Amino acid sequence: MTPEPERMFLKVCLSASGWPSVPPIGSGATEYDVYGLGMALAKLGNEVWLVDTSNEYQRNRKLDLSPLNLRKVWHPHANLALLDHPSSANLTHLVRQGTQLSYSLFSISAFVRLIKERKIDILNIHHRYPGLSAYVARKLALASTPLVFSSHTTLWIAERISTKMRYFLFPETFCLRKATRVTTVSKTLKQHIARNMVVPQCKISVIYNGVDSTVFSPGEEILHDETATSRRVILCVSNIEKRKNQEAIIKTLPDVMKIFPNVQLLLIGKAVEPLYLKYLKDLCRALKVEQAVTFGGEIPMFELPRYIREADVAVVPTKLESTIPRTLIEALSCGKATLVSKIPTITEVVTKDVCAFADVEDTNEMSDALLRLLTDGKYRKCLERNSRIFALKNFDWVSIARDYLKVYSNALTVS
Repeated sequence: MTPEPERMFLKVCLSASGWPSVPPIGSGATEYDVYGLGMALAKLGNEVWLVDTSNEYQRNRKLDLSPLNLRKVWHPHANLALLDHPSSANLTHLVRQGTQLSYSLFSISAFVRLIKERKIDILNIHHRYPGLSAYVARKLALASTPLVFSSHTTLWIAERISTKMRYFLFPETFCLRKATRVTTVSKTLKQHIARNMVVPQCKISVIYNGVDSTVFSPGEEILHDETATSRRVILCVSNIEKRKNQEAIIKTLPDVMKIFPNVQLLLIGKAVEPLYLKYLKDLCRALKVEQAVTFGGEIPMFELPRYIREADVAVVPTKLESTIPRTLIEALSCGKATLVSKIPTITEVVTKDVCAFADVEDTNEMSDALLRLLTDGKYRKCLERNSRIFALKNFDWVSIARDYLKVYSNALTVS
């Protein structure tokens, strides 16, 4: 009989891509999730080892990480601050891949030592390159430690994966096939991985990303002044890149400003695609709404809850995600009424009584949905109340950690 997961006390090793820092909004999302999972597993009584770089997570979140055992991995990495405005986003992408690959090579010895010295029960890897390293480490240590691979990538979610993309995805394909068990962060991602005949569906478990519900919590109730001249703040938090689709919300502003002339749209996030940032600024000027739009750039993660609480509504107009966006989960946990796009990875889990939905390709539908949130106080209050309850039920990290423990337990029984 398999023991109850929450009563299993395991030695778990976690690792993601080894990004040199996880500070600001718009970078290191997977690392952020791995730390959240690690803290929750430790809270449940497990011994958690986290293989990572010299990470700035603690400084930027102001959290006590003493429950975790951090195994620092030094590796050479490029300073992406030098590439904030490249002529091509491909350059930044190549440097990122090189950085992650170098981390993986340098992390092999850390995995070997943990397997041999700490007798790790489970390796749970959340990125393809350290997944390869963990596989090699098991071979070098002559160990049969179960490997649970967690896929987060959006690249599988396509009608057809090109030959070129299959070469790029080969490391992840290898990890998925060699892993004892696999987790994905959405049902949609699971279906696409299985459809591409990478691994059978029976080997895959769906576990969504989580949220620290004590950090991302509702603040004092905002007293909405319902007069048309009152200020309204619309918040959009995400990387500045095409798939995040900030242009959709900018295009609604001319209609919104007819009723709320003092509305302010705050865009927070890293300019991953600087040319797209330039396009957005040009669009603001063309629509004559530049005074209503603020590009806030990156902010330390621990400051984000304050921005969410102070906004009137949040908007997540993304076109493509591997799962429900982390920024949406955080907005829901803060009890914020949120307008989201109708894409499968969101609609598979979030319902209409929790969020307002709109087709982001239809500006009129987006404008109508946003104006209803801003003008209909009763509707907005209903969403605010439901969103917090929904986040606590579905995305609290402790509940997510229990789901991972079930997968770990299953992996131990088949290894």
